[in-house]
Amino acid sequence: MRLIYSVAYTTYDAQARAHRQSNTWVSGARHQALTRDGIARIVHRDHPRAIILQTQVFTDSRFS
Repeated sequence: MRLIYSVAYTTYDAQARAHRQSNTWVSGARHQALTRDGIARIVHRDHPRAIILQTQVFTDSRFS
C-alpha cells in the first residue's frame, strides 16, 4: 500500500504582513508511512519557515 500525504501549511510574508496558507503533496521513499516530524522535514526542504497546520493520509491507487 503506497501512502501519500496532503499537507496544509502556512508561511509568513513580511512584505504583506500576512500569513499565506498553501497545500502540497508529500510521500516518503518507497511510499512508506511518515510521522508528522518526517512530513515536516520534507516540507521544510522547500519552505524552511513553514508551519504545518494539517495532514491527511491517502492511499495511492495508481500503483495498486
